[in-house]
Amino acid sequence: MPPRILVVDDEPDMLKLLETLLTRRGFDVVAAPDAYSGLQAAYETRPDAILLDLMMPGMDGFDAC
Repeated sequence: MPPRILVVDDEPDMLKLLETLLTRRGFDVVAAPDAYSGLQAAYETRPDAILLDLMMPGMDGFDAC
């Protein structure tokens, strides 16, 4: 089973880019468009690593962390 990475970013282009690049490198990628759904995905999928954008509207990356 490949390592699972959760990517949380509010910019759709950046989210898609990271998802594509990490998938090509063999990672299982879970993508979330905001901190709230990122927290939910973290609890549901138990990723091995999280790439978290710090500057997001609503709940920022610091609060989510």
